[in-house]
Amino acid sequence: MTFYTALAAGMMLTLWLTCSLTEASDTVPPFAPTQKQEPAPQNHLSTSHFMAVHDFSHFTATTTPEGKLVLLSPVFSAPLDWDELVVSWNAQLPPASSLQVEACGIYPDHTTKYYTMGIWSDDPARHPRTSVSGQHDTDGTVNTDTLVLKRPNAQVQIRLTLGYDPATGTAAPQAAATAQAAGVKTVGAATSSVSTPQTETATPPQSMDNLRQSLKFMGLCFCNGKAKNEPLEPNRAAWGKVIPVPERSQVSYQGGEGWCSPTSVSMDLAHWSKVLNRPELNKDVPEVARSVYDQTWGGTGNWPFNTAFAGSFPGVRAYVTRFSDVSEIEDWIAAGIPVILSVSYDLLKGKAESQDAGHLIVGVGFTEQGDIIVNDPWARLEKGETVRKTFSRRNLIAGWGNSHNTVYLVYPETAKIPQNRLGHWDGD
Repeated sequence: MTFYTALAAGMMLTLWLTCSLTEASDTVPPFAPTQKQEPAPQNHLSTSHFMAVHDFSHFTATTTPEGKLVLLSPVFSAPLDWDELVVSWNAQLPPASSLQVEACGIYPDHTTKYYTMGIWSDDPARHPRTSVSGQHDTDGTVNTDTLVLKRPNAQVQIRLTLGYDPATGTAAPQAAATAQAAGVKTVGAATSSVSTPQTETATPPQSMDNLRQSLKFMGLCFCNGKAKNEPLEPNRAAWGKVIPVPERSQVSYQGGEGWCSPTSVSMDLAHWSKVLNRPELNKDVPEVARSVYDQTWGGTGNWPFNTAFAGSFPGVRAYVTRFSDVSEIEDWIAAGIPVILSVSYDLLKGKAESQDAGHLIVGVGFTEQGDIIVNDPWARLEKGETVRKTFSRRNLIAGWGNSHNTVYLVYPETAKIPQNRLGHWDGD
């Protein structure tokens, strides 16, 4: 995934980058056995599993000397031998706030360090919005937004750190120092220079509840990256159906060659803007690109950053997950909900090998024969190319499989979503 482009016992909560921050200790605090959640029955049809968190009141809360709020999750256990984890979050952060998401794996004989899955902020001039590079050790690696462990089936614990800086115009000193230690630059709207630290003000006590309440949702997508999915019967209810999602081309914008992900999100949000009569959801591509830009990775393809932006709007749910089969895309299309897909563009177009870094498209329907209809942001309109394209089902399976069938799901919280028959999304 690039510009062409919830629970298991013990990990802590930061498109494909990584290093461990020094702001919080890498030592995993003790956790009560009563926090452990028993895993769901093993699903032998699936190589992935999704767990959702809507209520953060059961997270253990502490504060740091700097006034940051730290929330430690219960221990989560997934019902499969997973080795990859992607964490998504939806938050409506107060102004001048930030969220650091970390995860740690717990095995019977030892516990891994915390891996940073992302540092999120609506205002990177005050707090970095970034993945963290260099996170590689004997236990695993973080590929930008995906934790890959060498031993499967760890339990997981998540740590969320919420920071608040009432000062204006500069990064909070602790955030800036942490970022600098990890080789991350704090940037303003038009610069990339490291900001000068200012005197930090601890989070006012009345802000703690606000910070916790700003968290709307967290999703954990577990995947066995070495296993293969079993094919499912098609859901022909989606065949012949097309959702009228607005069409936008990434290459119609200056610098948009690397904006397939924000362009797909822009199209998806524009659809819901029209359906819900909410004009504030209709964000043009450059605004979405600015809002999801990953400073360390240097691009806009960080999966959870894109869904975090979409999910920051009131009443909108957005997260990264992985499906088993095209049949599940059909479930969502039949329900009238578009699905953003991460694919190999080469394989999608029928080439024998994938030499591209990944691409994002919006699945909007299916032909009467079961081929997928998409909004493809890579369309040179001046050459007569169209955003709306059709790809064969066979090529879709090949191209989409390159990302282990990764999708973004973006929809209203009130939407009637498909039955969660394989445990791949929020809901029953």
